[in-house]
Amino acid sequence: AYEERVSAVEAVATELEQENYHDIDRINARKDNVLRLWNYLLELLRARRMRLELTHNLHKIFQEMLYILGWMEEIKARLMSEDYGKHLMGVEDLLQKHSLLEADVHVVGERVKTVNTQA
Repeated sequence: AYEERVSAVEAVATELEQENYHDIDRINARKDNVLRLWNYLLELLRARRMRLELTHNLHKIFQEMLYILGWMEEIKARLMSEDYGKHLMGVEDLLQKHSLLEADVHVVGERVKTVNTQA
């Protein structure tokens, strides 16, 4: 919407110049000032968008870190368990669960590497 207004200012200034308006120097100075300020505003907008995108990425990384830390606390609690099984079936079940846990740790380890690289 505002870009159309800036274009209209340019068009009016060009039309006045073509019609040999008596104070065209002042009109062109104003037009140049409007264009300069418009370009400065666009530059500020681009810089703000870039900062917002960087902040968004940073918050995503922090969120992933918080998830990983929570997951690690949960796993730590499971690993501190004193349950070693009471009979053969119980021990085999715990060994199978432990194998699954090791696989999960490996997967989350890859996520940690990814987050570390992104940070």
